[in-house]
Amino acid sequence: MSGDSPGNAGGLTTAWSRAIIGGLLAAGVGRFFVSPGSRSTPLVLAVDALAHDRITVVVDERAAAFAALGYARVTGCPAVVLATSGTAPAHWYPAIIEADEADIPLVAISADRPIELYEAGASQTTDQVRMFGSHVRESFELGAPDPGALDRIADVAVRAVAAALAPRSGPVHVNARFRKPLEPTAEPATVHRPVRAPSIFVGEAAPSDAAMRFVRDAIAAAERPCIVAGPMPFGAAPRRDVARRLSRSSLDLARSAGLPVFAEATSGVAHAAEGAVIPLGAALEAGAFEGDCAPDLVIELGAFPVCSAYAKLAERLPSRIVVSASGARDPIGNASAFVLADATAFISALATSVAPATAERRRSCETLERALRAAMRASQRTLESSAAEPDASSAEPWIASEIARAIPSRGVLVAGNSLVVRDLEAYGAAHLGPDVTVLHQRGVAGIDGLIAGAAGARIAVPTDDPLVLVLGDVSAQHDIGSLTLLREANGALVIVIVNNGGGRIFEELPVRQAVDHVSTFDRLYRTPTVAGAFAHAARGYGIEYVAAAEPRSFTTALTQAVSRDGATIVEVVSQPEKSAPLRKDARRAARSAFEEALRA
Repeated sequence: MSGDSPGNAGGLTTAWSRAIIGGLLAAGVGRFFVSPGSRSTPLVLAVDALAHDRITVVVDERAAAFAALGYARVTGCPAVVLATSGTAPAHWYPAIIEADEADIPLVAISADRPIELYEAGASQTTDQVRMFGSHVRESFELGAPDPGALDRIADVAVRAVAAALAPRSGPVHVNARFRKPLEPTAEPATVHRPVRAPSIFVGEAAPSDAAMRFVRDAIAAAERPCIVAGPMPFGAAPRRDVARRLSRSSLDLARSAGLPVFAEATSGVAHAAEGAVIPLGAALEAGAFEGDCAPDLVIELGAFPVCSAYAKLAERLPSRIVVSASGARDPIGNASAFVLADATAFISALATSVAPATAERRRSCETLERALRAAMRASQRTLESSAAEPDASSAEPWIASEIARAIPSRGVLVAGNSLVVRDLEAYGAAHLGPDVTVLHQRGVAGIDGLIAGAAGARIAVPTDDPLVLVLGDVSAQHDIGSLTLLREANGALVIVIVNNGGGRIFEELPVRQAVDHVSTFDRLYRTPTVAGAFAHAARGYGIEYVAAAEPRSFTTALTQAVSRDGATIVEVVSQPEKSAPLRKDARRAARSAFEEALRA
């Protein structure tokens, strides 16, 4: 009997598939991102029968996986990505790696051929067992439907979700084999049997009493301690809810302990209008980690910060305590201690147990805060003066500032990588409202899948809350096929493409000096976009498109797009030869104002 002869009844296959999907739903899966295919038919029909309103169909498997990541980043609920056999699941690989490094819960289900067709020359058949190697938390091989295991297969689905959620959230691979017939051939009672499966609840990894004593003693012994919050892997929790708790506790800590908190926008810790919770990028621009202001103890929360300037300074810090639930991870290699705990649980415990600040420490913290706010105002004045000049073009630091100002309360900002996120941290973070959610693909800092990720996040964000993705032109080229996902966007979805003529970040790396000829450098590294490419792509996919070059037109386009239902691409052409000098001018103004305020 061949592997695809009807030796397995369609009724058993249907019941088996519905038990799997029922188990996933009971365990808390939020949405299914499905790519069409034949071998996955039993599972796809089961999803349609049990969770019809939770399906998003994405033709491209790579885009589907990144869209699933975007959804899971917002909700903390595991998303499922489902595809047929062969090369289809291999397209998930970049997103699987990102989910692994960013601790995002994801269940990847690949349909597969029966074992007797392996290494037999069968079409669309390859070895899919453990195909994602060490990048997944667990791999489950289900085998073909088995009547003897029908009562327990839902439990296996629940265990897959549990592995995606704890102890460290991340991706899980499930390989599900099916023989033909793949379609239901009958409707026996077993097909409609109720699925009994347990629910899953995940708690926080709280810090131990010993860890808290160690940290409190370190703070008491330090002269200039501070908190630095980097990109926060919220894992199996709604990002907005946890970020709100983290922000409140951080502000309480800054006020009670006289402990300044320097937070990246990607951390979820909102900077306060008053109180010593300051954007890290702005503090680095002002020189707050140098000279007499340099801290002698830094407590780092979450992943290592994006700001490249911080990495250079961190190498010289006398003491660093790293707090993370993701393990003892330190790219600098000079951490004094690791506290393996959830950052939100840690900061909440510290805020309620640390000794109140002495009068001297409180004065020092307040002085630093005033000086940094003066520095941020001076930097912003420099950006605004540049934008107000006759025939001014939209320089990238000003663009970052303007985007942050344009996002209303409860809006969502998705930050791309490379120069985009660096400008956001240095010039935009100070202008983000306290209820704005910031998402960032920081796991491996790739530029792929950003548009798809934003589309997936848009599904999870309430319709009334606008979502803005800002990315560079090379990143946009990389994911241009995902524009097809934007047509079904409910609510405002704004894609801001900062077109600076290619990969400008390479101009800041040593390779620029190593390559003698500009033409060679442009061909190998800068890779500028063909003129008009994004306008043509938007037209082809039926997406609203606006081009903006000078500051006023960009502000108008952005304001209108944020208020409009549906997707809009706003392409802003910047002049890189003006952006680099403006960064230097803004930094110079910030440092001058900072030093003057400290002397006052």
